[in-house]
Amino acid sequence: MLERGAPCRTTCAPCCKGDAGAAETLNQYLEHPARGLAAVINVLDPDIIVLGGGMSNAERIYRKLPPRLAKPQL
Repeated sequence: MLERGAPCRTTCAPCCKGDAGAAETLNQYLEHPARGLAAVINVLDPDIIVLGGGMSNAERIYRKLPPRLAKPQL
């Protein structure tokens, strides 16, 4: 189990090693920013979105998050 505030590398490393539980946790995590960003996109229609913070260092997010923004968020 990961501790609150664990570094991004510690959080995402098990996914890269094929840990199915860690991959599912990351998938669930991505649902939250996807829903929030979808709301911002629908209201403001920005040309670009810049992510910051520790999890912004996880390259996997940049592959997994954009497709989630394309599907309808209710």
